[in-house]
Amino acid sequence: MVIVRRGNDATEKGIFDYLSGLFESDLKKISHYVDTDKTEEYVKEVKDMTGLGASLINKGIQQGIQQGIEQGIEQGIEKGLQQGKQQAEENSIERLTEFFISKNPELTPEQAKEMATKILRA
Repeated sequence: MVIVRRGNDATEKGIFDYLSGLFESDLKKISHYVDTDKTEEYVKEVKDMTGLGASLINKGIQQGIQQGIEQGIEQGIEKGLQQGKQQAEENSIERLTEFFISKNPELTPEQAKEMATKILRA
């Protein structure tokens, strides 16, 4: 981090305009302060800074994508487990209901299902 003091003349914006041009890789803006036509090395350095900024942005994007994928996987696993538990419970209730009806034909399917549900959720 660099701290730049404006000095006594608060209306002077030259350094900030120059730095803005530098960070934005705006050679036209920079050329107001530096003779960029004669300095190939300077132009290359500005382009390298742009490359560095772009690589940092790309790295951040990739990290965000990876983080999103990991969160999606975690949420998918959690949801899959919940659905699996729910399906297993429904299957168990159905089988237990059938068992109760086979052992006691006087039970209605609703009564047998209610009994099975109470037993499994107890």
